Parts: sequence; structure tokens; C-alpha cells
Amino acid sequence: MPRTKLGSSPKGKRKNWDEKDKVDAIKTVREKKLGIREAALHFRVPKSTIAPSIIKTNRF
Repeated sequence: MPRTKLGSSPKGKRKNWDEKDKVDAIKTVREKKLGIREAALHFRVPKSTIAPSIIKTNRF
């Protein structure tokens, strides 16, 4: 008997945050008000979305 999916696909539930939240989170981390993890939790944006933007701008 073939297996069937019981729920909706996780691909359909990606990016449930706004671009404004991402920009605000990055701005907050750059101003050193919050760390990456705290900003991710506060603005509900994944750490993996915030971190590359911070690392890219801090390189020499």
C-alpha cells in the first residue's frame, strides 16, 4: 500500500515573516542592541536569515 502525506507540505509554510521585520532585526543587531539570536526571536525571523547579512558587512 503506498504511503500518503498526512499534513501539508513544509515548503508551503516557508517565509512567514515580513521583509520589514528582517530589516529591523538586522538594524537592531548592527546597533548592538540585541544579539542575532535575541533579534531572531524578537522579530520572528530565522537566525539563518539574519546572520549572513551581519557577517557580510563585518568582513574586512
